Amino acid sequence: MPPIMRNYILYRAFDPAEIHGCAYALLKYLAAYNLKPPASHAVVIYTSQPAALEVFGSFFNEFELKELSPGGSGSGLQTVRDFACSHEGNLLYMDSATYPVKGLDEVFAGIRQGQVYADAKTIPEGSMGSGLSVLGLKAPAPVQLEKLITAGSKKSTREYIAQYGDFKEFGVLLRNFFNRYQEESIPNLVKLIHPIDAVRIRAQKAAFEQLPFYLRWARKAVGRGWSIGNYIKA
Repeated sequence: MPPIMRNYILYRAFDPAEIHGCAYALLKYLAAYNLKPPASHAVVIYTSQPAALEVFGSFFNEFELKELSPGGSGSGLQTVRDFACSHEGNLLYMDSATYPVKGLDEVFAGIRQGQVYADAKTIPEGSMGSGLSVLGLKAPAPVQLEKLITAGSKKSTREYIAQYGDFKEFGVLLRNFFNRYQEESIPNLVKLIHPIDAVRIRAQKAAFEQLPFYLRWARKAVGRGWSIGNYIKA
């Protein structure tokens, strides 16, 4: 029987906000698979705080935490480059402000057939910088990943993976959630996180901000304005 081709899911989570985002994504991933990920899926996380994420390990056949030094630097693309050049399989990198909205099997099937997936980060208006939020490719890959990414056709993962890098308030919600429920089991956390959807909450914020000024002012005056606090349990 031929060996199973590994489908690697790769994260990089350095600071507390990124670690919360990674934990949120893993909960959403486990929800998509009803707590039973495919045997071919392997999760690898580069992080400065392995202890904060090790609780997820028991749900995967392969789960690896690679420790980053406290003064660690680098980028998601550098992480992908280092990993993709030394492993064989299908690789899907997601940054800490993304999360699966459904199973990833079709994405991995495309990667297995040689398709490259890439999505740019969403960043707050007025912010500097750019980059990739999602990158999927077959490993081992060329050292010059930039050439691979810019050459040929690429597909988007937006149907499968949502991102919220332009929604900074969501980090406040995640910090509160994980501080509040730090003693809960993973199955309970999956249930508790279910109604917390970054894209839906961001859309509700956008809808409020598009109202005429006097309506926004009136709603705020009676305590019906939009606030991330509306989604945080007292």
